[in-house]
Amino acid sequence: SLLNFSACHDGIGLRPLEGLMPPERVHELLVACERRGGLVSHRRLASGKESPYEINISWWSAMADGGVDPSHLQLQRFLLSQLLVMALPGVPAFYLPALVAAANDMKQFRSTGHRRDLNRPKFQAERLERQLADPDQPASKILKQLQAAMELRSQRPAMDPEAPMELLSSDRSDVVILKRGTQSQALWAVHNFSNRRLSFPLAKRLQLPTDTAKLSWSDALSGSTIGGPYLELEPFAVHWLELG
Repeated sequence: SLLNFSACHDGIGLRPLEGLMPPERVHELLVACERRGGLVSHRRLASGKESPYEINISWWSAMADGGVDPSHLQLQRFLLSQLLVMALPGVPAFYLPALVAAANDMKQFRSTGHRRDLNRPKFQAERLERQLADPDQPASKILKQLQAAMELRSQRPAMDPEAPMELLSSDRSDVVILKRGTQSQALWAVHNFSNRRLSFPLAKRLQLPTDTAKLSWSDALSGSTIGGPYLELEPFAVHWLELG
């Protein structure tokens, strides 16, 4: 099985983007991360030219908003990124500093000069325990929601590491819809990658027969029922949809 993860003790690798993302978009990504306190490491090519190799930044800091309030929708962006990892075929993995919302460790970086130390924090046990015990802290919210999602994932054959996956949103850049599993055990993971509210007809977007629009849908993540033929998506929202 594949091992899927977003953050690790090294930087965010850029090599997998080669040939997939236009250089202009890569440049925008690098600038956005630098504005959030990150650094860009380069490698020297055979030609002598330097090419971006990885972004050194904590995953939590990378999810910050680029506006006046960095925390605006930061938690929602972070949860979306981890729930997407869970929805993919294979086995999800998580980096502890990311799970507890560790920001860029500027103190450690200034001390060592090593760029990767921005994302290699050292924790004080008592302080971390206080954060996890406080329901208003991002670390507490993240662990609570991801633990619940992992439990739901383990109960669904559609989320088996070897279950088939189909991408249903290749025509859009603001939404990622993954169909996992088959027939009555299928699950549709819907991700809003924009900061806008979105709405679309379920049957059409999920590529189902028109008569299924009359059936009831449930969201495994929230435990709620979807009423009506349309799905309303909040900014950076994630839904795990099931029929019946």
